[in-house]
Amino acid sequence: MTFLFLAAVFFAVQHDVLFSLRESFSDSAESLVNATVTGNIYRRIAFSVIGLWGAVALLERGPRRLMLGGATGWLILFYLAWASFSVAWADDPALAFKRVLILWMFCLGALGASRSLSLRAIVLWIFFATAAYLLVGISVEVAFGAFHPSAPGYRFAGTLHPNAQGINCALLLLTGIAAGGAEKCARSVFFGCAAVGFVFLALTGSRTAFEGSIAASLVYWALVSSRSGKMAWLLGIGVAACLLVLLAGEALFPSVRQAVLLGRTGADSDPSSFSGRIPLWIDCLDYAARQPLQGYGYDSFFTPFRINRISAAQGFGVGSVHSSYFEVLLGTGLIGMTCFVLILVLGARRAAGLYKASLDPRYACFAAILVFCLWDGVVESAVVSATMLSFVVMVLLAYVGFVVPENLTGHGRGRDKACKH
Repeated sequence: MTFLFLAAVFFAVQHDVLFSLRESFSDSAESLVNATVTGNIYRRIAFSVIGLWGAVALLERGPRRLMLGGATGWLILFYLAWASFSVAWADDPALAFKRVLILWMFCLGALGASRSLSLRAIVLWIFFATAAYLLVGISVEVAFGAFHPSAPGYRFAGTLHPNAQGINCALLLLTGIAAGGAEKCARSVFFGCAAVGFVFLALTGSRTAFEGSIAASLVYWALVSSRSGKMAWLLGIGVAACLLVLLAGEALFPSVRQAVLLGRTGADSDPSSFSGRIPLWIDCLDYAARQPLQGYGYDSFFTPFRINRISAAQGFGVGSVHSSYFEVLLGTGLIGMTCFVLILVLGARRAAGLYKASLDPRYACFAAILVFCLWDGVVESAVVSATMLSFVVMVLLAYVGFVVPENLTGHGRGRDKACKH
């Protein structure tokens, strides 16, 4: 029931079954201003329900005890306090207050989920939710006749923007690998779903999600593999790469470039341009320099006035900076951004440490997802927006920061002994 509840809430507020029929994946400045001014009553209700559910879960006697998990927990508390106090100096206090309320609703829901769900259940929840979203996305594209993977310029969207769908597929890939390594039953099903997630991740054309998933997978592999296994894999990859270069020669490099770009062409095919983000970042850095320490209020930099002004300067609708780090910098300043980065880094480090203490691959999955967020945050804002990814990150951080860890025996591989669940 918890799986269905959380999956349904985020599907209702983030997904659109008609998204693949859009002629353009971007929004106009006018629609962004309207969304900022009027808000979305359904999103407010849904996020309030998540917070209420989390509060109830915390009040109930759960199977896991809460504690303050070292530096990670203290940094999370400081960041929440700093974000809340930012309402006092925000240019639009009402907007900042609404965004802070959403943050606290997410935090309550995440803490409740981390206390009521086991380590195993958290990984399976992410896996089943992302698999369901992908299945629905494939179904609607096929039903509407929009699924054309061989067409030039095609990007798989389903019910989300291709970049958001890329994040969904990346989470499916990482949790599928972890569940396949930890579960005793149906391991081939988990690994098969992970492979499907990887294929559709490539079809989204989301370079950042694709690269981030590769980096996260390498982190997971580095944690769970033995030293001899790592050496064998590295040697095999090196030999294969040398043979490929010798056999393909100069014809290989144009193909490699197209593979790196995931088939995308046109103005945004140059990876050095970050799809036009650099001019936007330079523009926003001028604003950040005016209030470098405290920012403009949590998640409230983009007021209607700034949306219109920056959109006019950039030539397209701008409602975010397309970088989690810039978003946090503009909202809570250098103090907030430093704290945000440290939370992700120390959270990944603690998850890796918990894996070494328990040998449970699910902890390695936690570390891999947080590394993915560190990578994805460079050119995407999903980590700090009200999305499924940000809630997943909060659940993982709440677990490693405030919940007494499970399976700290140091024996075995953390694989379940039974399949009764």
